[in-house]
Amino acid sequence: MSGTKEKKLNLPQSLLLLLLIIVSVAVCIRLKTGGPMIGLFASWIFIYLFCKIFGISYAKIVAGAYDAIRMVVPTLCLLMAIGVMIGTWLQSGTIATIISWGLKMINPSWLLPLTLLFCSILSIVTGTSYGSVGSAGVAMMAIGNAMGIHPGMVAGAVMNFVLGFVVLLLLISLRSEPITSKVIYAVEDNALCGQTGLQAGDEIVAVNGRHCFVANDMLYELMRTESYRAAFTVRRDGKLVELPDVQFDTWQDAQGQTHMTLGFTVYGLKKTPKNVLKEAANSVIYYGRIIYTSLADLLRGRESINDLSGPVGIVTAIGQAASYGWEDVFELLALITINLGVLNLLPFPALDGGKIVFLLIEAVTGHAVPEKIQGSLTVAAFALLFGLMLFATYNDIVRLVTGVI
Repeated sequence: MSGTKEKKLNLPQSLLLLLLIIVSVAVCIRLKTGGPMIGLFASWIFIYLFCKIFGISYAKIVAGAYDAIRMVVPTLCLLMAIGVMIGTWLQSGTIATIISWGLKMINPSWLLPLTLLFCSILSIVTGTSYGSVGSAGVAMMAIGNAMGIHPGMVAGAVMNFVLGFVVLLLLISLRSEPITSKVIYAVEDNALCGQTGLQAGDEIVAVNGRHCFVANDMLYELMRTESYRAAFTVRRDGKLVELPDVQFDTWQDAQGQTHMTLGFTVYGLKKTPKNVLKEAANSVIYYGRIIYTSLADLLRGRESINDLSGPVGIVTAIGQAASYGWEDVFELLALITINLGVLNLLPFPALDGGKIVFLLIEAVTGHAVPEKIQGSLTVAAFALLFGLMLFATYNDIVRLVTGVI
């Protein structure tokens, strides 16, 4: 057996190979010589020659490609099914019927709440918020436009937090485990966190000054700490107690990476309707705050822009979650849905948050922002968002290529 180390593609080689594949497909489309399929076939010749030139295992690249295809096929089938549903609604005249009856029956003052309710119910029944937006959402925006209601406000009602709340409600209800509380059940013997302040019976209220709505808030803040210590605010015997320097034990794995040990356990809560509803509502706040925190960390340089992920990364993440089980899929679905809702409310011209800012300016000054200014800002914002999406997609492809190979 040879002791020679197996070669792998590095980042420049991966990008060069990807560029050759894109050029091959583009040339075949341009020359009308069989379309993209001939280009994809020709690209395999490039891949084979590439492997021979750089001494890389062709078999491993093929195996990696098959693994990637197997990972994304279920998600692609789901997206195609959503497209079929939207196309069926359009072709059958269902959307036109909704618009016709909506204009006759819906009072303009009730359009926004009805849109919220209708799209939420449809999302639950069909299992897709994207399908609801592309079908019922289009119909409701057409009704709103005919009634003179600002389309941005109707779109804001379509892209909502309700689906995320319902998904979390189902997830919490169907899990076999009890709800995780924030009250400490026991502190392990000789645990460093017990020696530096935490006691059994303490209810964790905040970590590093950030209020904990759910137990995951505490774990998220501890994960962000760099010195394995944090400031805790706990409720002890009915009084708030400040613990400025709670420290935690650590351990190292086989790769030499350091990990934190909590050193305590918490109580479980019975799944009463009240507790389930409260946990779902607080979880929506938890996910929403994570998104804002991540954006703030990105702007401060705490997180790298190279960690951004786009559509390709989302498809890959869904495929990975599906391999772990339905709970991970539900949790990812809730995160994506709430993520869309939060980002849509940012005060950015191309988003609903920007539309709301324009409406607030009009309400305060009595004069609408000129359409030319609104249009220019929106186009510039769209260009920025599109560039960001391209960069994120580039990151996804690089990670996919280098990670598989």
